[in-house]
Amino acid sequence: MIRWLALFVLMLTLPALAQRPITYEKDTLVVLIPLDMLFIAADGHILNIAERTIPLSETPIPSAGPIKAVLELNGGTSARLGIKPGDRVRYKSVS
Repeated sequence: MIRWLALFVLMLTLPALAQRPITYEKDTLVVLIPLDMLFIAADGHILNIAERTIPLSETPIPSAGPIKAVLELNGGTSARLGIKPGDRVRYKSVS
């Protein structure tokens, strides 16, 4: 089980405000690998995916609208698993 998590799920971020955040890979201090960032709306559907982001980049990575969470996966994972905008993500929200 731990091996599966290491291959796929890196981090789930729950922003304090449901807005259109812009993230930067320059803020990634520990993980220096490309990431797929899945921007997830409050109803659980994926708004957009930033694929294979560049570590330590200062290029803005915006969401396509208000979000509830950002799921970061190893770069290329979303394409490999056929994950696309409009798909639903089920998770128990941390409060």
